[in-house]
Amino acid sequence: MTGDAREVVSVFAEKLRCSYTTAKREVDALKADDRIEFVGPTKTGHYTLAKS
Repeated sequence: MTGDAREVVSVFAEKLRCSYTTAKREVDALKADDRIEFVGPTKTGHYTLAKS
């Protein structure tokens, strides 16, 4: 998924059928656990799986 991080979280929320806040919390937890990372500029970057 590419685009603004907020836009990506909105898409996650829609796909998971949950609120934006819940999706944001889950994305934040994945980032805190170093499972995903946002790569590139804020406006055009994307999330990728972090290398373990």
